[in-house]
Amino acid sequence: MLLNAGSSGGSPADPGFWALPARVRAEVFARLRDREGLAWVPERGGGWYAVARHADVMVASRRPDLFLSGPGVTTPPPARWVRWLFGDSMVNLDDPRHAVLRRIVSRSFTPRLLARVERDTVEIAARIVSAVERERPVDFVSAVAAPLPFEVICSMMGVPRVQRERVLALVTAASEHTGVRRPVAARLRSPARGLRALAEMRRIIVALGRERRRRPGEDLVSALVSAEVDGRSLSGRELGAFFSLLLVAGVETTRNALAHGLWLLTEHPGQRERLCADLEGGLPGAVEEIVRFSSPIIQFRRAVAVDCELGGQLSL
Repeated sequence: MLLNAGSSGGSPADPGFWALPARVRAEVFARLRDREGLAWVPERGGGWYAVARHADVMVASRRPDLFLSGPGVTTPPPARWVRWLFGDSMVNLDDPRHAVLRRIVSRSFTPRLLARVERDTVEIAARIVSAVERERPVDFVSAVAAPLPFEVICSMMGVPRVQRERVLALVTAASEHTGVRRPVAARLRSPARGLRALAEMRRIIVALGRERRRRPGEDLVSALVSAEVDGRSLSGRELGAFFSLLLVAGVETTRNALAHGLWLLTEHPGQRERLCADLEGGLPGAVEEIVRFSSPIIQFRRAVAVDCELGGQLSL
């Protein structure tokens, strides 16, 4: 987690840092933890705190009164005009706005919907595994790790199958340069390309929302457009922001975890044999450990609201 106290940057936030050997990166974070897990990284015009100790990350995550998401959890935070045009993602909101949206969304996840999602997930996974056995692809990410979460989310949302290929291309365009070092020309082009992709994704889901208001189905979009809390329902912009968050964040994080999980089990055959010997009993713990060890999201920002202490040090 990065605690923003000015402009963003610094070596752990530099894509080049993540190209270093794993041993070197581990040594950097070990040094951070030895310094009570909190290190100030100065930059021109400000700087930020790098928080590397689990206990401190948990404190910052559970104290929204002290550590705000509102300025934006990504690096860099979204520009004001982007937020005005596309609406605010839930991850960039604080209470009370976040609480209202959370209640509306959570009300949509009924037991009936979750049961259908579980059935669809089993069916999609079985279909992907059958294709792998039949076609023997060499790229696990493109054959398994990416399509599984994408198909599950599209099925859950009720995105028509004829639109999914286009939606997948838009998700790729919106996130393909995240955390990647690229030439100056590409950096200038990619924001516009990503924003166009987000705009089209939201146009698709807003149109689907209007259709589901007229003819509701058993999907999440139907539930979202009909859910109300204290007379408040999701606007078209809020529905679009939620769809983008679910697709971009949901696909990317699950893809990363699945890919890292395969690599870890390949690198540690003893652990793989232990898991396969008791798949039902060992899988829940294996999933938690893979997510912990691989860290599908490598950083989140928080803005410090007031002077406070974290890790025994003063945060400003």
